[in-house]
Amino acid sequence: MKYKIIPEDVIKSLVEFLDDVQSEAAETKNSPKELERINFCSWAISQLINSTRAYKAEDEERPATKDEKWDIIDEYFLDFQLPEDMTKKEINKMMNQFEGFFKGWDKKYKETKHTNTGKKKQTLKQFRNNLLKDDELTPQEKFELYYDEYRKNKNKPSICLSCGHDFDEEYYHINPPITKDDKYDVKLTKEYCEEQSLKYNHKNCKPLWCDDCQLLTGYLVDY
Repeated sequence: MKYKIIPEDVIKSLVEFLDDVQSEAAETKNSPKELERINFCSWAISQLINSTRAYKAEDEERPATKDEKWDIIDEYFLDFQLPEDMTKKEINKMMNQFEGFFKGWDKKYKETKHTNTGKKKQTLKQFRNNLLKDDELTPQEKFELYYDEYRKNKNKPSICLSCGHDFDEEYYHINPPITKDDKYDVKLTKEYCEEQSLKYNHKNCKPLWCDDCQLLTGYLVDY
């Protein structure tokens, strides 16, 4: 079956037009022709209102607006029917289960939003800074996510197996190492290379980063 995608504002205009036609026909509904027109308008309005919702592919990646969230919820639960013999106690139990599910899902969503899974590895400091910038999280949620990440990092090896950096060394607790994951650090290394190239007439200068921990390991200079 082939489909045509119609913008929502066009659907709204069509529904309003069909509703006007239906109202006009209802005034002389004794005529078989007018009854046929009323039935057609009623059917067409129903088809337009209950049509399958479609979105542009790029729209799926952007945050949904408040109205869009409620539209999606209404679309899924509009025809949901509770058993007629359900008691108030059973309904409350069901709603508590729904609430528990959504709270668990919400917590998991916020965790995956900030974890290192599928992303470049972050240091604990970067993870904390990203949490502080997130306006959607409550202070309690920020603390819980940070504490979970802290415990995960605590169980990791303290020495990078690629570059040998010791994360437990006291010096680095006071003076955090330069990392590729920090935009400000990357800017500093770029400025340093420009300064050295200008000062010593280097042909080229670029920072070297550890592939595993993303820390600065040195500079590659072309004399």
